[in-house]
Formats: sequence, structure tokens, C-alpha cells
Amino acid sequence: IKKMAFMANVSKASPACIIPRVCRPCSRPPRQKKRPLAASSSSSSPSPPSMSFGVDLGTTNSAAALVTTDSGAMRILCAPNAHGRTTTPSVVSYLREDNQEEVSVLVGRDAQERANSDTRNTFRSIKRFLGRSMLDVIHGGMCSGDAEKVHELVPFQLNGSLDDKLGHINCTVACPALGRDLKCEEVSAEILAVLKRDVSKQAGCDVEQAVIAVPAYFDARQREATREACKLA
Repeated sequence: IKKMAFMANVSKASPACIIPRVCRPCSRPPRQKKRPLAASSSSSSPSPPSMSFGVDLGTTNSAAALVTTDSGAMRILCAPNAHGRTTTPSVVSYLREDNQEEVSVLVGRDAQERANSDTRNTFRSIKRFLGRSMLDVIHGGMCSGDAEKVHELVPFQLNGSLDDKLGHINCTVACPALGRDLKCEEVSAEILAVLKRDVSKQAGCDVEQAVIAVPAYFDARQREATREACKLA
């Protein structure tokens, strides 16, 4: 039974693998080996394997890296950003120029430089509010249960419903430059999009898959919010 279970699992995991068998003496003549069919000229070449990159979406700084085996040995390559650094500040700033309809999005060091001059449209430490309701923020140790201290946490405006007794409504941030509230997932997606761009430039191709590290204390809602940010990116 154990042998059959092993054979079934191996065949499911890799249909092309060969399962060793114990041969018994037989009077039948051995079978002739079949010659492999010649590949036709019209057959397409196998597609290259998909690549994934690792992301540390941090509260203060974020980073991304690739694993390569080009030189025969496994190496980890940290993707540098536009400033040549391997860490990117987890800061996003939305900038609307005078008499212009479009809003520019700055991420990283460029956004960090606007943190003091445009506090309402510059968001940092957004990871702290991913997948959290206003009640989570007030009673989760950030405000010590005092709702009046919410505005002291960050310089931008954090919105949420105090009537949400079950904590099902996640916090949002007010963005005057856009004229609407932003989900924390949307802000985090801007950071992930920049990391994806840096990694794709390092790899020389468009990398679509990622593994994102999250703290062990993240609950299901916080993990789902991180996945949603990744999809938006």
C-alpha cells in the first residue's frame, strides 16, 4: 500500500518521471524500444521558465531581489532603484501642478523630499494601516483606546468609521490632490509597482510573479490586503 501511494504521488507530481519497478523473469521476448519522433520544423521552442522576485514591503523602507544561476552558482541580486540604491523609502506622494488635470505620483526618495512641504498628499508608514479598521487603529495599541489621538499618528488625514463595531471597514486616507479617499492598498500598490519596474529592468524581462514577506502577526485581513495591493500593482 505504501509503495502504491508513493507511485501515485510521484506520478501526480511529475507525469514525465520514471517510476522504478521490480522486473520478474518472463518468457516473452523483450520489447523493442521505440525511436523518438523527429521534431518537426513547425514546432515552437519551449517557453522560458517564469521568474519570480522577492519583496520586503517594509513600513519604513522596501526592497526587492531576484535569484539567478547564470554563472552556475545561485546568487541573489538586489534590484537597485533609480537612485542606485537597493532600498526604497516606503513613501508615496501625489503631486498636482498648477492648472494641470493629471496628478503625478512620486515614490521613494523623491516622495520623501516632499514629506515636510506637502504633508496632506504624502503618505508614509502606510503598511501599519493595511487591512485595519478604525477600531483596530484605536484599540490596537496605536492610540491606547483614545480616538482623539488618531490625528497624532500621522500628518495626513486617516479616515474610518467609528460605527463599524465589527471592524469590517478598512481605513482610508484623504488625498486632496486626487479629490478623493485612497485605500491603503492603492498606496502600497504604488510602491510595489516601482519595485516591479526595478526588478524587471534588472532581469531584462517583465517579471509578473512575486513573493512578499509579511510579519508573522499579520492576520487574514492584513494578508489579503497585501495580496490586493500586489494585484493592483
